[in-house]
Amino acid sequence: MRRQLIGIVVGVAAIAIAAAVGAKPKPRNASLDAALQSQAAVRTMSQRLKDARVDYEQARKAGDIGKMNCVSEPLKLLQSVTKLAQLSLVDLQGAQARRRKKQVKREYIKISTLLSKAETYYGQLKGCSMGHGTTVPTGVQIEKKVSPGIPKVNASEGLTKMPATRGYVSSVSPFYN
Repeated sequence: MRRQLIGIVVGVAAIAIAAAVGAKPKPRNASLDAALQSQAAVRTMSQRLKDARVDYEQARKAGDIGKMNCVSEPLKLLQSVTKLAQLSLVDLQGAQARRRKKQVKREYIKISTLLSKAETYYGQLKGCSMGHGTTVPTGVQIEKKVSPGIPKVNASEGLTKMPATRGYVSSVSPFYN
């Protein structure tokens, strides 16, 4: 009996050692990785959008119309892509809470694609930073000059003396004279 007990203990110990040596590391949660990477992507897009708005405001304050025109289209596209990514992140988090791995993967791919588009639009926007030279002075003043040959009379003079009529008869009416 003692030999059997020692054999069982040695066998269990051997199995435990083999399991510890040959054990694979616990697999990481793929949906958690996708969620973390998606959050980082949306933060990056939001930061790019803030930078783009600052560039547009600087061009507006400087009165550089050429740069404003160049920046406006990529800025609009960057805004829309960032908004779509934020909505997809909400969908991804909902799918992750419901443990729907396929939907999490789909939303992650969507956000990754949107990040690529956002980087493209941001690059186009930064390409506009070269000076276009078309500036408009911000303190524009309009000077009014009146020709001396124009009479200074009240244009509504005499209209108040017109007789008031009671009612209106349309020209298509049979009572029209």
